[in-house]
Amino acid sequence: MINYDIFLNNWLLIVGIIIVFAVILGFFLYKHRKQNPHTTEQNNFLADAPLFDDTENASLPPSDANAETLFQTDLHTNNEEENTAETSLKEPKELIIVLFVIAQHETGFLGTDIFEVLQDLGLIHGKKRIFHHYGLGESKTQHPIFSIANLMEPGVFNPEDAHIFHSQGLALFSQLPGPFGGRVAFELMLNTAQRVAETLGGIVENDRHQPLTSELIDELRQRINEFEQRT
Repeated sequence: MINYDIFLNNWLLIVGIIIVFAVILGFFLYKHRKQNPHTTEQNNFLADAPLFDDTENASLPPSDANAETLFQTDLHTNNEEENTAETSLKEPKELIIVLFVIAQHETGFLGTDIFEVLQDLGLIHGKKRIFHHYGLGESKTQHPIFSIANLMEPGVFNPEDAHIFHSQGLALFSQLPGPFGGRVAFELMLNTAQRVAETLGGIVENDRHQPLTSELIDELRQRINEFEQRT
């Protein structure tokens, strides 16, 4: 007999590890782009360049040019229909919401301060050596509502080193669908991020490392609403 609880826990563990490494990789790629602005400029230049030279079409006789236009229009319409069908089949069944809390001072967050504030906010240091939130009061679940990883490699928190290590930031992430509704999970994660930032002296950013404004918060809420309507 297959123990489905063990199977599910192992599967969630694998997914969690992948998410942690993806978040950390994204942070370091972001820092690399900031340190190498010329690469971005080159990419923007290439993005603005036309992919095809349309001078040949300009020299066609009117009838040929019209035929070419009709052909391209029909081809574009067919491609749109195919893309729509493919999109409906490839709608994501999961949504990962990510927030960052970035230190505003060069020394970063001290490990003991991180442990203290996260534990005060109800998070538990556990699987994968990161922090997890399982709910408040009697509304606790077996699986994390959201988790918090260290932005410094390898992304974990070691209690025995808490008094000597510093971190430049924390990554909060929630996988939807989860044990609670997406909106509840997001509001809990957002509130935690804001309180951590206020306590440790940090700034809350979205997954594109933009400082979180009320407009960006509304965008995230809308993404969650649209995802839950699809699923």
